[in-house]
Amino acid sequence: MAPGGHFRVLGPAALQVEWRLGDGALLLLLANFADSAVALTKPAPRDLLLYCTGPVVPERELAAGCAAFFLIDAAAADPR
Repeated sequence: MAPGGHFRVLGPAALQVEWRLGDGALLLLLANFADSAVALTKPAPRDLLLYCTGPVVPERELAAGCAAFFLIDAAAADPR
């Protein structure tokens, strides 16, 4: 994994973090620490889900108190 990562604020208590792995793949975290859901600006890659704390896998919104990790293959990941 390369040092550092990139983050984006999704809401008052929600964020998205991306880490580039050694093979070029992308580890994506969507986390919402708020008491209400937050809308996602683009759909989450549901079929690439590694783990989700919520009862519903995020797609268009991230549930309250939910954290979800996705692993995006190097060929599908946006280069940075």
